[in-house]
Amino acid sequence: MTFDELIESVQTLWSATLYTAAFRALPFVACAIGTARIAVVARCSCLLAYAALCTAAVYFNPSRAVLLPAALAMLVYYALASWGAYACIPSVRSGAITKPALFMLCAFAYLVAPAAVLPPELRLEAQVLGWMAMLSAFSYVIESATRPERERVSSALFFILVNPTLVYVSPLRGECVGPPALHSHGAKRIALGISALVMQGAIMGSLGSLFDTLTLPAFAMSMLGIGVIALGEYISQSANVSLQIGLMRLLGYEVPECFNYPFLARSPMDFWRRWNRYLGVWCERYIYTPAALAIGRKLRMRGAIPIAAGIFATFLAMGLLHDLAVFTRDATKVPFALTALFATHGVVLLAWELVARGLGSVGIAFQRAVGARRHVYSFMGWAAFSNIMSATIWMTLRWQ
Repeated sequence: MTFDELIESVQTLWSATLYTAAFRALPFVACAIGTARIAVVARCSCLLAYAALCTAAVYFNPSRAVLLPAALAMLVYYALASWGAYACIPSVRSGAITKPALFMLCAFAYLVAPAAVLPPELRLEAQVLGWMAMLSAFSYVIESATRPERERVSSALFFILVNPTLVYVSPLRGECVGPPALHSHGAKRIALGISALVMQGAIMGSLGSLFDTLTLPAFAMSMLGIGVIALGEYISQSANVSLQIGLMRLLGYEVPECFNYPFLARSPMDFWRRWNRYLGVWCERYIYTPAALAIGRKLRMRGAIPIAAGIFATFLAMGLLHDLAVFTRDATKVPFALTALFATHGVVLLAWELVARGLGSVGIAFQRAVGARRHVYSFMGWAAFSNIMSATIWMTLRWQ
């Protein structure tokens, strides 16, 4: 690689990082500017800092400068959509709008409508905010409809567009712990998030060059590619969440952590409890529990069968939601590919739990026989789990 190529790759990496940070920070900056609790000097400083961030992003990659005003326009649109969701609370409380109808309205407002009017190069950026806002808006309306007191529209805008959590229930949504301030913990999390975004870009770029030099069998290349994609996805999501958690702390709020070291999981169940806990709590509250209870009442039984059916319904619903996001962004993609992938993960999880329950005593006896410590046993469980998960992903991709 020549010096000029090195400089160009660094500029590309930094521009992607700065644009991502600008998109993620925009709702927080809008909230800080419009919050009366923050002094005028602090608000001006926040605006200047964001202007400097956008200027740096445009400097490294002027061709993407059009994304910044488009992002502002999208934020305005999502604010109007959130106001519309807020206006639905009385209708949901009275039963005029059912929960399925409310979710379809949220999906249309936050995903389908923006994708229908935006050019293809802007759809991905719109869905960065729209997909999570759809889930947050649904939770906000459902939970607010159960309370006799009337929430203010500002609380709806803050939770749907600023707060990264997805369930409007305390303490799951976080707590206000003080006035907005330049808190050291918040600044550290922001720096960690930006560093992780840079690291992700560097790792993915380096591994992309490495792949060109490898000569491995197709299956081995597929497994290696899946591992790289999974690592990049984890770093990207955790970096964005770190940015949001840090910005929330600067606004005076503490929110729960989103990831809990998912690659230390010992089983599929353990993995999904650690991976994106914001989404996991949402799924448990609005998909798994209602589905398991409804299936139990329908079959007039309790226990393993309704639980298993609820788990599979959750994975199926999440696959459909991911496919909806992909389809609204690019209609040429293979339909229901992610639905099949999530359904496969659901089957693997249920099969794993079934075998684990049946062979639990054998596993305990083996652990005692070899005298393995807990962390060694955990590593063995993770090795088996990762191989099975990788194989299911590979088979699903081959099915496409």
